[in-house]
Order: sequence, then C-alpha cells, then structure tokens
Amino acid sequence: MTRDLGEHYQLVLPYDRPPAALWANQASGKGGHWGGRSKDSRQVRSDIVFLGRQARLPKASFLTVRLTWAPGDKRRRDEDNMWPFLKACCDGLARGKRKDWVGLELVPDDTPQYMRKLAPRILAPEQTPLVGMWLDVWAVPIPVEVS
Repeated sequence: MTRDLGEHYQLVLPYDRPPAALWANQASGKGGHWGGRSKDSRQVRSDIVFLGRQARLPKASFLTVRLTWAPGDKRRRDEDNMWPFLKACCDGLARGKRKDWVGLELVPDDTPQYMRKLAPRILAPEQTPLVGMWLDVWAVPIPVEVS
C-alpha cells in the first residue's frame, strides 16, 4: 500500500553529531549509562517540540520521518547507530500525554499505525554541501468530514 507522503517540513537540528548516549554503540552498554540516555532523550524531545512549534507542524493522521546527518567528512560511520536518536526525535513528535514526557502530540503514538520511520542516513561531502543534522517530516492532514 502506498501513501501520499503529505506536506513536507524540515527541522534543522541543533547538533553537530548525535548525542553520545543516543548513539547505538554507546546506548547498548559500551560506555553508555541509562541516566545519560534519559537526559539526552529528554533534551532531544524538548528540542523537537521547540523546532516543531517554530515550523508550525500540524496535527496529522500520519507522519513519515527521516533523520539525516551530514558530518562534513568521509570517516566511516554506521547509519544503524542513529536509530536511538531517531527514536527520541519521533517521541518528541508524538508523545506528550504523560506529565513527564514532552511531545507535540501531532499523532497519537509513534507506532506504525501513525508514523513511518525511514532509515537514518549519513551523507558524505560529495552528496551535499551542507553540514549538520536535520529531520524531514511529511504530514498527512487529518481528513475533514463534510456534513
């Protein structure tokens, strides 16, 4: 089944690189601690809420999300390590019902019913002149019922 991706928004993230605690190699026990991961996740969710409000992201029936990092060099990096960071970004788009979770509540949850997460990507310098991180969000509008 193919879906119309909807309206495109791009959030330029205030990071040169993913926070260490949200890099999968660190988060999985190779030097990472749950306290650091929790703190970094909370900060990322907060940043997404701020940027999403600035971009005037609308509530949606479905979101498609893709995280891109252009580090500006040719060092080898594994895109799979970016999934914990993407997860925190998606939580910032969806969550918000609990008092201790900050989120935009654009969709009820970040499950496949409401959100499609495209694999994170890392772009080499020859692929883009840009350096930094950004989150592309495509929002399918909530259908308006006509009576």
